[in-house]
Amino acid sequence: VAHRRFDMPSHNEPRQRGICHRLDSHTSGIQIFGKSWEAFRHFTVQNSNHKMQKEYVALVVGRVGGADGPHSGLIDVPMKKWQDFGRREFGSVICASEGMPAVTKYKVLRHLHVPAKGMTRFWGKDRWFSLVQMRIMTGRTHQIRVHMAFLGHPLVGDVKYNPKSVEEDYAIVPRIFLHCLRMEFEDMDGSTFVASSDLASDLQVALNRLQRLAAGGAAPADGGGGTLGDDCRDVPAAELGFPGLAELLRRTSPPGSLPAAACRSGAAVEHDEQLSVGPGAGEVAGEVAGCEADQGGTADDRAGDSAGSNSDNRA
Repeated sequence: VAHRRFDMPSHNEPRQRGICHRLDSHTSGIQIFGKSWEAFRHFTVQNSNHKMQKEYVALVVGRVGGADGPHSGLIDVPMKKWQDFGRREFGSVICASEGMPAVTKYKVLRHLHVPAKGMTRFWGKDRWFSLVQMRIMTGRTHQIRVHMAFLGHPLVGDVKYNPKSVEEDYAIVPRIFLHCLRMEFEDMDGSTFVASSDLASDLQVALNRLQRLAAGGAAPADGGGGTLGDDCRDVPAAELGFPGLAELLRRTSPPGSLPAAACRSGAAVEHDEQLSVGPGAGEVAGEVAGCEADQGGTADDRAGDSAGSNSDNRA
């Protein structure tokens, strides 16, 4: 993002380049820049007062909620930076009762059961994965990564909070599977500023490949496996293409819905029909019904706002 920075240093911040917030290392998605000090301060105040709406999508280890659910929920667990006895910090964050408040809403979009055969034979056993969309109500360091690890479902490819599975995870994706889909806040003129980003291309390839691997294995009795067919060969990335997150979600059924065979026979899943409005993160917003009650408007309303976002806004 070096070419998108704005030169506005000050005496206190000689290297300030307008970057309003930080994404975790190797995380893709929305990055907001302030074009002026006024815009930068406005964003900072909004962020510190937890008035930002930030939505992410992540792939986590395990079957969140199991077969019967619940497949959505709220994680309200304080967090603090880990320190040794000399009060030195080492860049890690832990859940602790004496920490700062941290709240994350989540909903499971898909469950994927991948057999240990072919390119994943070295796993030694089958694995479950869950595609989860989240909204963070606070903006703590590593909040999503720590909260999901606290639930027992760490993020795929997370070296810091899931080191024991990194080698197996790298067969799927070479970095942490975490993407900032959408950000919304009040602009300086009182209007609503919305920015959205479709799933990063490398994560699209990873999710596409994971779906094919899941479809190539024997689906569990409850229909939680793939729906793409019986081809379990590894397909090169060039052949997979970049269909977008909404199209990838159309190919499989959400947890607790009709089995794949019923969907193919014409019994459409009701809330998947909301994905037909167009490309981008707005399409999957309708699936996160559990994350919209406190936000003033439905996810579909906010998705419509993203189409009208002006790139000339001041922040």
